[in-house]
Amino acid sequence: MREQPVRDSAPHRKEGCFQPEGCGPARTDPLRGRKKATRTARSRLAERARTGDGPALLEAETYRHFGHSRADPATYRPPEEVEKWLGHDPLDIARGRLTDLRVPAETLADADERARDVVQRAVDAAKAAPGPDPREALTDVWADGGAAWRT
Repeated sequence: MREQPVRDSAPHRKEGCFQPEGCGPARTDPLRGRKKATRTARSRLAERARTGDGPALLEAETYRHFGHSRADPATYRPPEEVEKWLGHDPLDIARGRLTDLRVPAETLADADERARDVVQRAVDAAKAAPGPDPREALTDVWADGGAAWRT
């Protein structure tokens, strides 16, 4: 595992504010050490906290390949950036490694089908569930925004 210091460029941080130590495991092949790298980093930071050296932050870097919703074409990202990140897709990497390890194509297809079934059952359950109670619409709302937020 290669740990990388987290560069804190957040503009809201000010001198004297809480600034924990941070690290994040480098992106790796999901079948070659990502789990172990994360466990090692997590254990090290937990031990650091237990010994009184203060809090820490473990960063797990992810990337959303598509827009925020069906209505978001994500044209604000350069195609080269998306293409680069698609090359790091852990599902594709895992599939490639399993293929390299000669896992039969039928086994991979069965896993795909099981995953599709799990997702479809979840979608069906969500669609069949009753809608939210309208009386709850404004509970736990941080702020209403007032007229200044309306355009």
